[in-house]
Amino acid sequence: MLISCSKNSLKEKELEWQPYKIGDVLVFQSDLDVLDTIWIKEISLYSNPKDNLSPLSDYNEILFVNGETSSSLKNSGANYKYEKFITLLKVTASDKSNIRLMLSKKNSTINYPEISLTIDNLIEIFENEPKINFFNISDVIEINGKDASGFVSDVKTIWWSKKLGYVKYNFKDNSYWEIKKFIRNGENLLEKQ
Repeated sequence: MLISCSKNSLKEKELEWQPYKIGDVLVFQSDLDVLDTIWIKEISLYSNPKDNLSPLSDYNEILFVNGETSSSLKNSGANYKYEKFITLLKVTASDKSNIRLMLSKKNSTINYPEISLTIDNLIEIFENEPKINFFNISDVIEINGKDASGFVSDVKTIWWSKKLGYVKYNFKDNSYWEIKKFIRNGENLLEKQ
């Protein structure tokens, strides 16, 4: 008897939804003019077993995009600087490959979701829903902020660009965070759109 394992590898169709490169710098600004910067530090590709307990399990390829955040906040006349390692997104190859939008802001009382969409669902939204014109970025779509696990989230919607990734978070209280700069190799890609 011959038994073998198979590997679900990420295909071009899945990878084209991951717009980031190591060294990218994303600068977000809130509706209260607070700035938050994210540096893309790591893009990793792993093969994980579907079933950790089975020695003959099939494997799924998973891509992680990780970064560090830093922001300066003024509180009662004192300046505070916060830094945090975060995962921005995860793309998983499987029978129904998916993308997880996982970005959150530190030092916040806001509950951020972990949004999971199949790549096919993301393509369907992109092809069938109207695009949002945001700073002359023509490929922005709106994604419902519902958490994958049913966790109650304060995020109403996320605006996502296939070329630039996260561009805006809209919250249920009408506040927001939006991208102001996307720096790659010293150039602001928002100015090139």
